[in-house]
Amino acid sequence: MYLLIRNMVRAGYDGSIILDHTPSFEEFAGGHDGATSYAVGWIKGAIRAAQFEMRLEGSPQASL
Repeated sequence: MYLLIRNMVRAGYDGSIILDHTPSFEEFAGGHDGATSYAVGWIKGAIRAAQFEMRLEGSPQASL
């Protein structure tokens, strides 16, 4: 999943990313809302990590 997001950032993709399902650990994450929040947070973190990786490589900042 991270490689996909990294490639989207590198390509300058600036559209939406839609969570297509909630992780199956709802009972451990505070229910459906907690599991969805975890997944959205993971995606946001992956975007930021890819942007940081690009800065380390000296690539121009891409948006997402």
